[in-house]
Amino acid sequence: NETMRTATKRRSQSNLCRMLCAAIAACVVVAADGTLAEESGKINEKALAQFEARENEAFAIGVQAYLYGKPVVEMYKSRYEMALNPKSPKYTPLNRFQHYRELLGPEFTAVVTPNNDTLYSIAWLDLNREPIVLHVPDTDGRYYTMQMLDFYTNNFAYVGKRATGTAEGNFAIVGPGFRGELPGGIHKLQAPTAYVWIVGRTLAAGKEDLPAVHAIQDQYTLTPLSQWGKEAETAVAELAPKLPPYDESSPLMFFRMMNLGIRQNPPPNNEAVWMHLFDQVNLGLSQEFAVDELDLATASGLRRAIAVGRQIVTAKTGDLGTKVNGWDMLPPNTGNYGHDY
Repeated sequence: NETMRTATKRRSQSNLCRMLCAAIAACVVVAADGTLAEESGKINEKALAQFEARENEAFAIGVQAYLYGKPVVEMYKSRYEMALNPKSPKYTPLNRFQHYRELLGPEFTAVVTPNNDTLYSIAWLDLNREPIVLHVPDTDGRYYTMQMLDFYTNNFAYVGKRATGTAEGNFAIVGPGFRGELPGGIHKLQAPTAYVWIVGRTLAAGKEDLPAVHAIQDQYTLTPLSQWGKEAETAVAELAPKLPPYDESSPLMFFRMMNLGIRQNPPPNNEAVWMHLFDQVNLGLSQEFAVDELDLATASGLRRAIAVGRQIVTAKTGDLGTKVNGWDMLPPNTGNYGHDY
């Protein structure tokens, strides 16, 4: 089936080239001596060569963009379902915790391979306006962790027993544009991107231990810095951006979501070369990706790139690490991937 689909796509691209050349030829008035007809043939060949070159260029850049943008798109989808779509069963407003009160089984799909000995506390943060202060209680030695991911799925900070201990603490998660001062007694955690995903886990020693874990969860709080020390919290849900959902039926929706994601969460300056490359097919930071403004060759190349990029990612997932005594040992950079795409 995959071979048939690939062949169909190639026939479609070939037909598109022929249609383009036919349209050009139709615009040429052929003179009696055949001079213009000869020139028309040259124009057709040149136009076809230019179309194929542009289509191949868009394809080559598109494959790299797909591999680069895959984590961005997955985070976009996760943020939309968990924090921007009120109709989703997973929905909780931005900058608020959603606490899971039961131990999880295979039916839980909000995160991959969930633990079944911890209760989850999950939140999406918007740091565009100001930092968000995370408060954690004294857990009296109980294991817990607050894992923090930027929009590229890099783990930039942890709060918890192994990283900061189990005493009560306050931690300000600070976005890239913040230049203010923090109150005393608040530890600064610098986030690389404006949107951050917190995945919290608190150890539960079976069902009988759940009430004690619930009491700890209820003391995890997220407060905008401007409201720190005050009784009322800002109604941050009203500030949620209006963003489109991920529409699987749209052929180039992947690249639209990627473009929105990186423009809201610019990568570090040392990745400017990637952004310059992606700009050549309207995918970088310089402009919004608009499908209806793409030329036919670029659109065709990007559609082909999505199919091939997906194949590459799927093939890679079959071998994620080194097998040792039946265990898959993940690479050392798992969780902080840097420039490894």
